Amino acid sequence: MSVLSFRRLVLSRPGLCFLHFSLSLLVLTVRGWGAHRILHFEETIAVGSALSQGLFLSLNDSPYGTLVPRLLIEFAVLFPLEFLPRVLFGLATVLWSFLSLVVFVVVLRRLGNLVAAWFASFVLVLVPLPELGMQGIVWNSFWPMFIALAAVFSVQAYGRSKSATWAVVVFAFLTASSNPIAVILGVILLVDWLFVPSMRRKISVIFCGLFLGILFSLAVQVRQEPALNYLGEWTQEFAQTSETLGRLEESGAATLRRAPDVDLSQLIRGLPGSVKFLLTQMMPEPYASRWILTETTTKNLAQTGLAFALLILTPVVIALRHLNQETGRLRTNPTLRLYLLAALSFVIQVGLIGGVVQSRQYLFAPICLVWIGTSLAFSTLLIRKEHKPKIEHALAVVVTTIFFVNVKQNFRDPFQENPRQGGTGRYASHEIWRPALNVARKKCLDMSNETIVVVTQVDPNDPTIKQLTQSSGLKLAWFDHPFVARCGVIKKG
Repeated sequence: MSVLSFRRLVLSRPGLCFLHFSLSLLVLTVRGWGAHRILHFEETIAVGSALSQGLFLSLNDSPYGTLVPRLLIEFAVLFPLEFLPRVLFGLATVLWSFLSLVVFVVVLRRLGNLVAAWFASFVLVLVPLPELGMQGIVWNSFWPMFIALAAVFSVQAYGRSKSATWAVVVFAFLTASSNPIAVILGVILLVDWLFVPSMRRKISVIFCGLFLGILFSLAVQVRQEPALNYLGEWTQEFAQTSETLGRLEESGAATLRRAPDVDLSQLIRGLPGSVKFLLTQMMPEPYASRWILTETTTKNLAQTGLAFALLILTPVVIALRHLNQETGRLRTNPTLRLYLLAALSFVIQVGLIGGVVQSRQYLFAPICLVWIGTSLAFSTLLIRKEHKPKIEHALAVVVTTIFFVNVKQNFRDPFQENPRQGGTGRYASHEIWRPALNVARKKCLDMSNETIVVVTQVDPNDPTIKQLTQSSGLKLAWFDHPFVARCGVIKKG
């Protein structure tokens, strides 16, 4: 093959897709390396449930539908338990790469802007919240699914053919049945249904898929059971004598989790503090840590106002100034639609927690949507041929620099290190799961299959673990990652 032929192959659409998928796999593997050596706390209960009972029963362990993560975990437990973290890490990485590719394809096809397609899709790969974006963790894969579907709807990629439309329908169902916050995407569908008559049939079918997914998630909510229900009958006295089960029970694993009643007045009171938290945490260190601690009103307004002007107002103004034929109306502009979805997702989460947002786990969706919208707005500056105002370029460079500084600072989330929140131990520098599993199996040799055993991956009495628990305010189970199952499951696996 000649150099010219190879270049044409790489620059063809299939070649670009292959290159994009390969680069995404590489970056995500580097970011999540170490997650394959430990079974993360958020996956321990789902894995125990999948090993102990069928898919239908395990779905009820969560307060909302988590269909896709459950299906992936059901597949992962078909492999020997020794390889479980590796299989989960591989599945999560491939899924994230595929979803990033979805964003790349729909943006490229709908907007015809290769720069925008690369930038927008790699936001999902580089989003500067690795410890909460959970790259390499199957359980939280419903968040990148939501982001990818939001991008599909924002550029009106409802399918050029019947098969493509049905693919979007299936994607909408799987996303909504895995993440109930996908209900806000119905707002975009409603706007397009009202103002784009030519797409009404496609939009109606896609809305049905989204609606069925929401119904699935509601059905799971109604049938919800305690997360540790897969263990079957276990007495309260046993929970008290077992330190691990006692801590899991304290963290809510033995009770039903319900969303609090929405208090509109409390929501309104909590919004200013929540918005401050969102905007300051989008800034790089040391500003993020310093600004969130500011107490004086004048400094609060100045710092939050600066962050808002740079991170929100600048991309919006640029998007409005450079409307083209594809995005020439406000209601169809992808940047504005993504910003709307970011705002809705944030407000809903503020309402669900019933107060001021103080944890970064609620920031992934709004931050990711904002950065994708920003990338689409800034990409127009690179392809416009007429004179470009220097002020727009200068502001775009500043905001882009903020993003990449954030990426550099948050590219990795070391095993027991997170300067903002104390760390939840997602990455391990050495093998943790296999030795802990072997210890549990030796214990089970002299026990019956019905005996409950704890696979202790990290020593809960470790001084570092205790310090992290105190500094972060999180439950101890988030740090020592206990896996609880009956001996029959441990032996069989």
